[in-house]
Amino acid sequence: MMGIREFVDFWVENCVHADEEYEAPGGLDAARMLTNRMILAARQQGFKLKQLMDEVGDPLTYIRAELDKKNADEKARMKKE
Repeated sequence: MMGIREFVDFWVENCVHADEEYEAPGGLDAARMLTNRMILAARQQGFKLKQLMDEVGDPLTYIRAELDKKNADEKARMKKE
């Protein structure tokens, strides 16, 4: 069984994409939706919310930061084209 860090990294890699933020102004709706999905997926893998919070802090803040990183990477990639 994977640990919480491996779960978080795998989940973010597979579920958080740059375009998610552009679905709503500011991306808060997308971030909330993704946060809820991550919490549910963590529970399905046997992790408690406390374990998730111990690993990433506030899940919504963590997901927003991951969206920001993915969007920054995407913008940089598009500028190169």
